[in-house]
Amino acid sequence: MLQRTLGRSLPIPSTPPPVLQCTICTCRCGTVLRSNGPRTEQRRTKGGLSARRAPTTLRQAQRMEPLPLSPAQVRLRDEAAERDKSKHYRSIQQLYADGQVSMTPDAGVEFLNEFATLTAGVKGKNVVDVAKFKGLVKEYELGARDLWALAFMLLRWVEEDRALGKKLLFTLSAAGHEEATMRILNHALLGNKTQPNLLRSSEVLYARGHLREIARKGENYRAMVLEGKIAYELGDDDYAIQMWEQAMDASVAVSEEEASLKAQGTTKTTELRALHRRTERDLSELSSPWIELTMIHYERYARHWQRNGFALALAEREKARKANEIGCGQDDPTSHYHAAEFFKDYNNDGSVKHTSSWLYHMTKAAATSHVKAAHGLAEFYASSGWKYIEDEPPDHVKPTPFDSYPAPSSTTGSESNNLSSWRSLLGLDVSAPVQLDPKESMFNTAAFPSTPIARWKLAIRWLEPAIAYMYAPSYLLTAKMLLEKDLWGQAHAPGAALKLSPDRYTFASKEDYEANRPIERPAEPVRPDEPNPAYSPSEAQDWLRNIFYAAEACKRRQEYLRHAQAVIRKEHITSGEAEDFADHLPEDVSVHVRKWLQFPYVREMWEGDIDGLLKEAKEICEREGWDMYNEVGGLMYRHGLGQQRGGDTPPVTLASAMARSGR
Repeated sequence: MLQRTLGRSLPIPSTPPPVLQCTICTCRCGTVLRSNGPRTEQRRTKGGLSARRAPTTLRQAQRMEPLPLSPAQVRLRDEAAERDKSKHYRSIQQLYADGQVSMTPDAGVEFLNEFATLTAGVKGKNVVDVAKFKGLVKEYELGARDLWALAFMLLRWVEEDRALGKKLLFTLSAAGHEEATMRILNHALLGNKTQPNLLRSSEVLYARGHLREIARKGENYRAMVLEGKIAYELGDDDYAIQMWEQAMDASVAVSEEEASLKAQGTTKTTELRALHRRTERDLSELSSPWIELTMIHYERYARHWQRNGFALALAEREKARKANEIGCGQDDPTSHYHAAEFFKDYNNDGSVKHTSSWLYHMTKAAATSHVKAAHGLAEFYASSGWKYIEDEPPDHVKPTPFDSYPAPSSTTGSESNNLSSWRSLLGLDVSAPVQLDPKESMFNTAAFPSTPIARWKLAIRWLEPAIAYMYAPSYLLTAKMLLEKDLWGQAHAPGAALKLSPDRYTFASKEDYEANRPIERPAEPVRPDEPNPAYSPSEAQDWLRNIFYAAEACKRRQEYLRHAQAVIRKEHITSGEAEDFADHLPEDVSVHVRKWLQFPYVREMWEGDIDGLLKEAKEICEREGWDMYNEVGGLMYRHGLGQQRGGDTPPVTLASAMARSGR
């Protein structure tokens, strides 16, 4: 049956219904339970929201409103602030005592405190109010050198100081400080490798504009070099070349001034330090535009040559050679290495022709601990046979041990002088030697050492600077040399050459030399190979183990770098800090692994070849039947699990390789 509808509506009560009390009970586990009784409050609407905050809002408010510090915490905070103040004070005091700043320690500390107060009002920005900053600088009477010293001091310390130092650096740049601008962009230039487009980011936009203004004035050659490097990194080669060419004259003048001060000795120590102070802050080389010009023109030469544009290629090669000659004129070790490596001669079979010029430039570079030059020179002494240098001495330099024919009679007047020069080297004549071009003088010195073992020992000596700077290929070469049972007999210099006897001549005259008509003589017996007294498989194994450590270091570094780059994406650290992070492995990593990251600029020279180096090391382990273990006995490589060992195949030694090449 359907219910009957009410004829009238129910009366509206004038008072709210009574509140029903919630039933409360306690569980035996201790939990308090409440019943779902009706509530008296109205439903929340947009017009009548409850005053109760959401949990997330409460948490945010709690984070924004720190709890009051206890007396112990206040004491610790004040002690930390006092330590920071005293740390700043001591550092500025030392700078003041060294004459690097003119501000007093008290003024420096007070300025930093005031600057920290300014930065508190500009959270999220690197630049404070420039007008207020300039007023602060004027108040404390600080010079540009003082401000730069403070920024550099802070950037070398802990995270809080580094953050303050970064803001001071960017503010200095915004206020027109040239060194601050160059520091910012130098750092960005290096960081662009791991953080692409960093040079195009808004963070360095103002600094880039400021650097462009400085460079176009043409007064600061280091700024011009940096502007060129940034242009090259961003793909504008023509503008980069323009900047480097404009910087050349001023850079050469400074280099000559430095050489002059060095020549004057200790009397010019103060001026020399002041000169060095201008460049010691550079994160990348900004004082040698000739290196940049050599490299960019040589790269263009290689590109044109590959595309069969031979005329353009040769023009670029000539430009590279001229730029490099300027560097050699300044005795730049990198330029000497480039002269030997980029502009070397070749034999008809495509092998490198070791000339007097090559040996001179390579020796000059290696003498200043250029690791690749030292390694190359060690390879030369370990593998070269007579004649050690392969170009013919000029007639005015003769007689030398390397003569293929006698000098014409028209040069006999100078011959006696050169003979005196040669005898003086042997200690047989005390008369003053004739002055020769440095490259030409190599014909008088390159004959020594003249025995295989002496040349082997000299090669080991040249490897020392490369090994000291952790150049991995030199460790592999040392292992190979220690595994040489025999040394090549053809590395002996003939007695006739050392005595300057006429029997050393291969041709009777220059005409015969040019026509390739040698003097007919009975063939001399081939010198047999000699036992290597330094042969030591156990030592070779120790050197070879380092290649496995180097490979492990590269692997670990890439893992840490990937992690650091992930942190960069979260904007926690900069790309430069990521590189530092990857270059400093944790202390729990073996020191034998960590040592390979000690010199980043050297590591970059061989890191790309580590797979090839490791492959060679494994091939040696297979040939020798070695299992490789680390310092705690952990297995690094087990032979026989990779390639077949080829037990009947004789090992390829340096001596046998040279014999096959006809050297």
